[in-house]
Amino acid sequence: MRRIVLWLTFLGLAACSSSAQESGAGAAPSPLSASELSDRAGLVPEPNLPSFFDCLRETGVTAIAAHRGGPANGWPENAIETFEYTVSGVSTGPVFIEADIARTKDGVLVLMHDDTLDRTTTGTGPVAERSYAELRQLRLRDKAGRPTPHPVPTLADALQWAKGHAILELDIKKSVSLAEVAELVRVMGAERRVVIITYTIAQAMEVQSLLPAAMITASIEKPADLEALEKAGVPTNQVIAWTGTRSPDMALDQFLAAKGVESAFGTLGRADSWDMRIAASGNDIQYLAIARQGIELLATDRPLNVSAALASEPNYLEGSRECAASLSFVR
Repeated sequence: MRRIVLWLTFLGLAACSSSAQESGAGAAPSPLSASELSDRAGLVPEPNLPSFFDCLRETGVTAIAAHRGGPANGWPENAIETFEYTVSGVSTGPVFIEADIARTKDGVLVLMHDDTLDRTTTGTGPVAERSYAELRQLRLRDKAGRPTPHPVPTLADALQWAKGHAILELDIKKSVSLAEVAELVRVMGAERRVVIITYTIAQAMEVQSLLPAAMITASIEKPADLEALEKAGVPTNQVIAWTGTRSPDMALDQFLAAKGVESAFGTLGRADSWDMRIAASGNDIQYLAIARQGIELLATDRPLNVSAALASEPNYLEGSRECAASLSFVR
């Protein structure tokens, strides 16, 4: 029986750069300079993500990734307050927080999934046509469309929040330059504590060039996809294979494991997703069957439900402790 790790952060709120403190009305703060961002990076021991993932694979452990941070009623997507809510609602350890990156008119990198503000904020219009100061006057909406007190955070806010607490999985929108994101990640000293989502071999190669120590997810649906990455010179020990959202493929997962590559699978996203079907069935234990297919990272819109289901797996805490030793910030 697989041992499952639910790895989610203890909240060091006093150490965080709290967006909640900045949520009041008034003039928006100016974006920080490169030297100020570097100062914020501080000296925190770096986690060893490749070793952590190797441990997951070798001990049969599955980790959870919260899609867009795990939004819920009252908690909007891509908000630092939601990240804290998600990780405080699960058992122990650190967590993957998947977040989306957009760019304002004046070049500030912010967390936002859509090209427009209409669905997720109290504003309207394209994100790229609004300044950072304008975005800071808005408030995020929750899943039901209700306004919350939470502001639009910058990527720098999120990187600072995650330092010593969580791993960010960054989904970079088409309108955003990977080079810009890479520069901020480097300045913030976060190269070894983020995972960059890539969709093509060219993107994977660019990440390898710009952030050689960072891990990536890469779409791998068949053995030839991994072989193509290897031929392109992308180190496979820094690759997490994204195997899709349709159905777990145990044969592919076993092939990848034999190559020393970990598998990620998503129960999220579509209207007929696993998350939606499992929620409708009322039987969250089905997440265990998915995890047992040989998946090291399970991405979900229902992180709290998944964690509760995986917690029923015997010996998960033993596996968690064994693998967490590779993550220096785990207490």
